[in-house]
Amino acid sequence: MNLKHIQFITLFLITVIFISGCTQENPITSGTKTTASSGSQEITPQQTVSDYHPTNINTFSSSNEGDVIRFYFLLENQDGQNTLGSGEANVQIKDSVGNVVFSQKFDFKSSDFVDYQFKLTGQGIGKAYEWRVNQKDIQKGISEMGKADLTITLPDGKVINATDDYVSIPSYSEEEIKQMYDALYNKNAQLSGEIVKKGDFEVTLVKYGFFKHLELGAYGDEVTDFRVDLKVKNIGSEKNSFSNYAAVLIVGSHQYERSFNSELDSSDIYPGIIKEGYLLFKDVPTTITGKIDIIAGTSYDEYYNEFTYKFDGQI
Repeated sequence: MNLKHIQFITLFLITVIFISGCTQENPITSGTKTTASSGSQEITPQQTVSDYHPTNINTFSSSNEGDVIRFYFLLENQDGQNTLGSGEANVQIKDSVGNVVFSQKFDFKSSDFVDYQFKLTGQGIGKAYEWRVNQKDIQKGISEMGKADLTITLPDGKVINATDDYVSIPSYSEEEIKQMYDALYNKNAQLSGEIVKKGDFEVTLVKYGFFKHLELGAYGDEVTDFRVDLKVKNIGSEKNSFSNYAAVLIVGSHQYERSFNSELDSSDIYPGIIKEGYLLFKDVPTTITGKIDIIAGTSYDEYYNEFTYKFDGQI
């Protein structure tokens, strides 16, 4: 072997060793990350991250199936495509006035998602996460329909939300609802007992205070009015009527009108009969303090003389 051959072989071996050293695989695996510390490399474990990247809740809905409610949600990525995901779900169900009747928190995984389709057509709508809630685990609400709020926290800390506005929940009866609001009023009402006698009537101011209730029965919005409880007795010798249509509440320089939701039928009262009920005054600020004047109503005698029944109160 001549000198040229020896030089060529030597150069070839050096080149192979150099290339091999440059292409050696980095010892840091895909399951770790590199961070700089004091000029050297420190290898720490990488947090587990889902292979899927949901950015939104496409659908969140429920179906009443008798003893249970079936809930499900579908996730989508930034392109609006159905995707899987993992994270923590937090669900709250509220009745029509915002009372929480059920809450639940749980973890879910991408492997828990199942194929979903429309029942009528059989058309697939994508992968969904499904779970069930027993009706007996949901407290009674003011309404038969509630609202469910779903909050999902993804592994990267991102929070996404959705709402189902039509969730069937157990509800109180109208009588139970009335008793609940009456009990709350009676707990806070101020007792009076003041009596005004004029003409044919003896009117007693029993108690008064703020009264939270449903404006139109079981299906109305929750409102707070000022309530005045009265007893009206006919002390005359003939049937007569006590009119409360002109009743007002006066606080300082402000006058508040009687609400048509008042419950005091004081018409056509026979001698010796007592009628009880209450007047409601709307739009009264709950922050009022000090002296109040309650004009409960009016009556007339046989000569058409008018009598006004006025009480003094304190808040």
